[in-house]
Amino acid sequence: MVIGSEDIETTKMIVQEFSSDLIRFYYGQDLIGNEIGAATKNVMGIVAGMLDGLNYSSLKGSLMARGTREISRLVSAMGGNDLTIYGLSHLGNYEATLFSAHSHNRKFGQGLVEGEKFEKLAEGVSTVKAIRELSSQYGVELPICNAIVWECENMLLSEAWEKYQSDKRIEGYSLLTLKMYGFQCDLLKRYFGDIRMGAITTDSLKQYLGEAAEHVRFIRSLFKWTHEEGLILKKPAAKLKEPKLGMRIPKFLTKHEIEHLREGCHTSMENALFEFFYSTGCRIGEVAKLNRRDINFTGNSVIVHGKGDKEIEVYFNIRCAIWLKRYLDERDDDDPCLFATERKPIRRMSIDTLRYIVKRISNRAGIKKTIHPHQLRHSYATHMIDKGAPLEVIQSLLGHEKSETTRIYAHLSGKLRHDFYSKYF
Repeated sequence: MVIGSEDIETTKMIVQEFSSDLIRFYYGQDLIGNEIGAATKNVMGIVAGMLDGLNYSSLKGSLMARGTREISRLVSAMGGNDLTIYGLSHLGNYEATLFSAHSHNRKFGQGLVEGEKFEKLAEGVSTVKAIRELSSQYGVELPICNAIVWECENMLLSEAWEKYQSDKRIEGYSLLTLKMYGFQCDLLKRYFGDIRMGAITTDSLKQYLGEAAEHVRFIRSLFKWTHEEGLILKKPAAKLKEPKLGMRIPKFLTKHEIEHLREGCHTSMENALFEFFYSTGCRIGEVAKLNRRDINFTGNSVIVHGKGDKEIEVYFNIRCAIWLKRYLDERDDDDPCLFATERKPIRRMSIDTLRYIVKRISNRAGIKKTIHPHQLRHSYATHMIDKGAPLEVIQSLLGHEKSETTRIYAHLSGKLRHDFYSKYF
């Protein structure tokens, strides 16, 4: 253990009380040397792990000698005693970190060069950033610390994207989200080139976002992930903020328009599809993934997989249940999907096909505006609020994580506002 204090007599008393066959102390009055030396052993531990990962473990003895010399120069420049570092090394403080099979820093360094993720805390990652700042402040070259930074930040943007999307797929990000992020990453590469992640700065990201402000969410997510993985030491996207946009009011359909759309349905499939969208409030991607066996006609309910693969139980009304049963009874195919294509070969309806069916219905209904499936979701929520449904219930049914997302529907409901006005004025 290491103790540094200007009161040497008190220090000696502590050492005498706590020393044993298992605990040895290195003590002195050089506070700078003790602090820097004890911290930088973690940095050397990372480098030792990198050597292990590259099968150069035999060089760790040389690393301990070279590392000691490098850090001693910094301590001397800061006004400390450079011999303190040699004392720490001789005591075994460095040796325990560089050669221990259990050292988190050594394991982190080994995983870094082998491409393996190390989940636990490695103090040396934060320490190397502080040491580099001291190196710049006191004009002392630290090649070993710089080697860690180079290795951490040497990953190309394209390589980082491949690892990022693999991790996010496991976390449950939807294919649509990853597809959108992939498109945004391609634009990022077109702007910067396939650059090293560590070479991208906050200022350069701000310049890019001046042309593509809507990409800030992806950029923050990507750089946060690369920092947490130890692939970059700085956080260039941490201070980036999403642009303030005016509140977008979702477009919904009136009850009269809903009835016109019902009249525009000519087949049991069209009726079933329209009623399912309207009475469940499901997103189009959620409907596209459903199978027949997912439908619970006993409780008029279905489990859908929402954003982030989150399971949500939604419900449909009797009208929807009647049309769904009629549609499924008329089908003579064995495909498990809930909604199948009209023409052979029979297969699951794609998102584009679902949109086309809704557009076809709206064209027949003669409604003079563009109708898309998500408007039925907005209409579902707005009409429930009109009938007095609590916002927290609607939030749960829609699968919204934030109540603010649901609260916007309260602003849409002219009937609700009028009812409250009549009640309280």
